[in-house]
Amino acid sequence: MMCAAAGLRLWLALVVASLARESHADDGQVSSARWRLVGRGASSDWKVSRIKFRALDASWVEQQAGSMPGATPCGELISSVPWVRDAGGQLADGSAFAGPTLVAPEGGRMPSVAFEDTDEAWSPGVPCLAADDTCFLGFRWFGTRASTEAQATVSRLTRFEASPRCLEVEQSATSGEFAPNVLVQYWSDASKSWLTHTEFSGLSGGSVTLRLPRVPGR
Repeated sequence: MMCAAAGLRLWLALVVASLARESHADDGQVSSARWRLVGRGASSDWKVSRIKFRALDASWVEQQAGSMPGATPCGELISSVPWVRDAGGQLADGSAFAGPTLVAPEGGRMPSVAFEDTDEAWSPGVPCLAADDTCFLGFRWFGTRASTEAQATVSRLTRFEASPRCLEVEQSATSGEFAPNVLVQYWSDASKSWLTHTEFSGLSGGSVTLRLPRVPGR
């Protein structure tokens, strides 16, 4: 009985710690190892050529700007170099992921192209509905940069949780190939589900900076 009680206390402590870590730091930032964008309303095919994550500008005193989302400053780039199969010797921060997975990427392009400086774009190959999470593109951080040799990962991986304050997103500017509505979501270990941080609407395609507002403490 004592072992069961101790186990329950440990589990509750882990859940509480996870909730605090994920969502409500003193500066109102959310931390998670997995972040993604959900695209809605691309009537033809959602095409994304670049996603960059940026941290809060450390030199900026947030209290001076209040809680206005538009005043949120973008700071240093959060490295998100993706692991790519058969790229021996690379240093990767994590892995890119996307959906739906029922169709082959256009031209064999993998989700990783959206996190690299290339001329290619990732797309799901299907329309993205205006009211569900079918189309998504995201990044999962390993923790330490992993050096790969052929198929073997030779660096020990640890956990890292990113706290982005801004996302720089480049979509197609062609009608039907960009999502006018984009949700920024993060994975919650506590609830074992994706939670929406902020929903952006009225986007017109091309390059845009999505500024995440503070999350008030619960």
